[in-house]
Amino acid sequence: MASPRVILTCKHEVTFDPPPSIGDEVYCRRCGLYRIVSQELTGMIRVNCRQCPYCRYYGTDERTANLGASKHSLRMPTHEIDIERDGKLIRTVSMMDVETLPFVVETLKTQEDRWVRALVREFVKTYQGSDASHT
Repeated sequence: MASPRVILTCKHEVTFDPPPSIGDEVYCRRCGLYRIVSQELTGMIRVNCRQCPYCRYYGTDERTANLGASKHSLRMPTHEIDIERDGKLIRTVSMMDVETLPFVVETLKTQEDRWVRALVREFVKTYQGSDASHT
């Protein structure tokens, strides 16, 4: 499980294990000075690929995290991408998993981005074509 992230008075986000309390004075490696912990970040959502170094933090925005995971799975169909909140698994997304495929396609279809929509159309056409040939 990931260690909690905190924000210091210098506005830098850092991770400590064990986490300090709000009001504690800790050393900020980026500033090179001692700073006070101003708040703890909770509900942080992270998208993490199991097969490659792809890893992104999305704050508390689960919708954008789903989009990021879906885009990565569309680009890399064999990869499995975990969506986690505070280090706890919410869901795993993969284009190869029949159960999550509709979720990925629907998430990407809602985008206004023409590039993403074109990729989704190509993938759906290919998927439906390969599905029809196997039956």
